[in-house]
Amino acid sequence: MPRIKRTILIFSTLSIAALIGLSVWFIKREPTPSRATSENPTQSESTVITPDTVSFNAHIRPILSDKCFACHGFDSTKREENLRLDTAEGAYAALESAPKQFAIIPGKPKESVVWQRIMTADADDIMPPPDYHKPLSENEKQLITRWIEQGAKYQEHWAFAAIQKPATPATSAKNPIDSFIRKN
Repeated sequence: MPRIKRTILIFSTLSIAALIGLSVWFIKREPTPSRATSENPTQSESTVITPDTVSFNAHIRPILSDKCFACHGFDSTKREENLRLDTAEGAYAALESAPKQFAIIPGKPKESVVWQRIMTADADDIMPPPDYHKPLSENEKQLITRWIEQGAKYQEHWAFAAIQKPATPATSAKNPIDSFIRKN
C-alpha cells in the first residue's frame, strides 16, 4: 500500500475514533446549570446555584431571550404593554400602564415589577404567563433576583463588544494555555 494511502487511512481511523469518543463524552456528561431547563432540571428544585457575580450576557440574556423577548423584545408589532426588556432604556423606563412603577429598579428587586411578576403565585399576574408554556425555574428566578440586586447592568451583545485578551490565571502550568484549563 502506498505511503500516502496508509497515512490517509490512519488519519481517517483516528478521526473517527476521536468523533466517537467526543460523542460518548457529550452524551454522558453532566449538564451545566445553564443548560438545565425548567422542563428537565438537573438538580432538585431545592438546589439553587447562582454565581457570585451575575452577568447579563452570560446569565440573564439567555433567560430573557427564551422566556421574555417574544412579548417584551425588539419587535414592536408583538410587544406587550410597550415594555422592552432587551434594552436598559426600556427596562428602566416607567411603565405605560402605571407611570409611577418601573419594570426594573437597579438594586431593588422587590420594588421592580419584573421581580414581582416572576415571583407571584397569582396565575393572572405571573410572568411568563402559563399559556406561554415556558415557566421560569427557581434557578432562573434567583439569577434574575441576584442580577437586579447587583445593579441590573445591561451589556451590549458579545458579538459587538471589542475582543479583550484575558489575563492568564496564576497556576503552576508550564504553558500559559494550560493555566486556563487548570483554572476550570
